Amino acid sequence: MAVSALLTGACSDGGGDGGGDGESEVAANARAAAVNIGLTDLPEGYGAVPPQQDPGDQPSPLQGCVEDLGGTVTSASSPTFRLQTNESLRFVASQTAILADPGTAEELLDIVPEAPTLTCLSERLGAGFAQLLPRTTTEAPLTLAADGDFPGVGETSLRLAGDAVLAREGAEAPISVSSSLVLVRTGDTFTVLVFGGVLEPFPIELQRSLATTVADRQADRQG
Repeated sequence: MAVSALLTGACSDGGGDGGGDGESEVAANARAAAVNIGLTDLPEGYGAVPPQQDPGDQPSPLQGCVEDLGGTVTSASSPTFRLQTNESLRFVASQTAILADPGTAEELLDIVPEAPTLTCLSERLGAGFAQLLPRTTTEAPLTLAADGDFPGVGETSLRLAGDAVLAREGAEAPISVSSSLVLVRTGDTFTVLVFGGVLEPFPIELQRSLATTVADRQADRQG
């Protein structure tokens, strides 16, 4: 299951006339797809989980939690990449949207840390953990909060993070889960990276590295 599907969802997906400077929608979609993370960006041991839908047809991770700004040209998603050991489970995915202009992309980044949006995203991601870990009940729900940014990554960035505690049927010890969303914008390009860790957090150093990789690709593909 793709991580973006875990969030199920304020960008409308596709349907635009292309990006700025006369860019076609096909070209904009190819640009978005080229920004996303791939398996070669990750350390050895990760594997791709095939998405249930074609990457470009998946809903935006923010859909339903942020009012549609009416400025999305197109978006594309990566698969979910997963690393599973006896001690932990980690996963990561990304989705990149091309907005009508840089101002619309920046406006989207400004809206995400508002309280109603954080509550919505927390509920959606918490429901995703319930699907990921069957036969569990929530002891402490996931609550995302703004957790600063990655200085120098993109023109603007934002990191949201939170933890939850689940109880599993037949298990004595509770299960700790953590998640973070890293949002990166350069020009008209907006990327959401979704990180998750079960029993152990997703390493912050790798989060920064992947966010930097995405930001560099965004910058390289501006008109």
